[in-house]
Amino acid sequence: MTARRRKEKEGASFEEQLAELQRIVAALEDGELPLLEAIEQYRAGIGALKRCRELLDAARGTVEMLTRESAESSASAAAVEGETEHADDDEEEDAVDDDDGGDAGELRGERR
Repeated sequence: MTARRRKEKEGASFEEQLAELQRIVAALEDGELPLLEAIEQYRAGIGALKRCRELLDAARGTVEMLTRESAESSASAAAVEGETEHADDDEEEDAVDDDDGGDAGELRGERR
């Protein structure tokens, strides 16, 4: 395999690498290749398999990173939302306290 062809295969997508691997497996299973060609195809298949694994590992790493970032941003959003809810609760409690104080004053005024 020429250096140019190897470079093209290394830059190929996962789907392209997988299709190449499937083609190689089919050719080897057919049993019609001469020994040296079969060995060369086997070698190429190992390279395609290695590249597929590298691409899958990279994709897995990306998914894990995105999942982690999503979880962190969700946790941050929940924390901010929780702080906002607590502030709203505090305002409601202050309003209730004000109302209770007024009612108590009115009650005291009625008793007098």
